[in-house]
Amino acid sequence: MPITYTVEKNNSYVNAVATGILTTDEVCSYQNAVEADKSVVKGFFELFDVSRITESKIDNIGLDQIAQLVRRSNKRMKGSKLAIVLSKGTSFDRAKYYEKIAYDIHNVIVFNSREVAEAWLGVVKPINNSTV
Repeated sequence: MPITYTVEKNNSYVNAVATGILTTDEVCSYQNAVEADKSVVKGFFELFDVSRITESKIDNIGLDQIAQLVRRSNKRMKGSKLAIVLSKGTSFDRAKYYEKIAYDIHNVIVFNSREVAEAWLGVVKPINNSTV
C-alpha cells in the first residue's frame, strides 16, 4: 500500500504520505483505515503528502467518490483541516478540484511546501522570516 500514516499530537493529527502510483481505491482504503483507527479523535487535522507519488490515476469521478466517503465519516467535521502537499502538475489541478468540492466537509488547502502546510495545521512553530 503506497499510503502510510502516523497518528500524532494527542491523537489529533494524522500525518499521511503517499508514494508510487496513487489510485482511488488506495485513497478510499486509507480513509477507511483512518476512520476505523480508534486512536484518531473526532475533528482531527490531517496532512496528506502526495509529493512523492510517481503517478496519480485519480480522476474527478474518483475525487467525487472520495469526497462522498469522507462525508460519511464520523471523525471528520466542519472546522477540521486537511493540508494536501504536492508538486505542481495534473495532481495539483485535481487537488484544487477536491479543495473546491470538499469545502462542506473540512477546510482543505493545497500546498507545495510541507513546512508551510505544517504551520497552517499548527503542528510546528510558524515560519518566522523576520531578522533580529
